[in-house]
Amino acid sequence: MSEQIRTAVPLTITPEAAEFLRKHQAEEAFHTICDLVRECLPELVRLHARLENDWDEPGVQYVVLDETLPNGYPYERLREQENRLYQRQAELVPAPMRERIRHWIEDAGE
Repeated sequence: MSEQIRTAVPLTITPEAAEFLRKHQAEEAFHTICDLVRECLPELVRLHARLENDWDEPGVQYVVLDETLPNGYPYERLREQENRLYQRQAELVPAPMRERIRHWIEDAGE
């Protein structure tokens, strides 16, 4: 499928994650990160956000952005795209906001 006609993968977000972003005034930063994910990972097949409790620090929460790529996605391409994503994110999103949003990249499976 051509990049020109490919539609952006829609975002699904749990109500808890949406509320957390509102409460911490991180919605704009979150949407910037979602746009960067779509830009840097053009083969994305799913984008989902959920609220997660930190396993090591009780009381600490953050939004996890689950980014699903096609099964068998080439490792080297993923590393290059991930590096670009994190670089662009550091340029555009303040560090305190980046700390509230984590990434989890996975294969779609079969």
